[in-house]
Amino acid sequence: MPDSTASAATLILMFAALPIWVAAGLADYFCHRASAIETTSGPAESALHLLQLSLTRPRFDNDALARVRTQMIQTIQQGEAQPPTVANRVFYRAFFNGHAYAHPPDGEISSLSGVTQEDLRSFARAHWVKGGLRIALAGDIGADAATKLLADTLKPVSGATPPPPPPVG
Repeated sequence: MPDSTASAATLILMFAALPIWVAAGLADYFCHRASAIETTSGPAESALHLLQLSLTRPRFDNDALARVRTQMIQTIQQGEAQPPTVANRVFYRAFFNGHAYAHPPDGEISSLSGVTQEDLRSFARAHWVKGGLRIALAGDIGADAATKLLADTLKPVSGATPPPPPPVG
């Protein structure tokens, strides 16, 4: 009896499970071979595709711009009610008098209120270029695969050189 059970299990595995497994693998291969990276790729390809979209076609939607501006202004207003934040701002303004470091890193309400969608687009066109990018990849990826992924991702990105940083001294 044990012999017939083992041989039945072997027959089921060889003539049912194995062919189904091979057919599923082949179907998966043929489906993904001719598909678009945007919809059927792995996490690395999907993330790099999103990077490509953000570098080449940034949206800066008005509702998102308004939401982030409101959040930043609220953060500044909350900081104005905190003695350590107020002391920090006064110290930096006095110590770095006239220097770029005297400005608060979160900005000021008056400057944030004036930022427009076109300002952001102009900044992106000028600064989000190959000459200004620094990208680090980490994880289970080799140098050759990473180089190919980045080359494909950055192909449509402008090859311009970004403007130099403003003087701080």
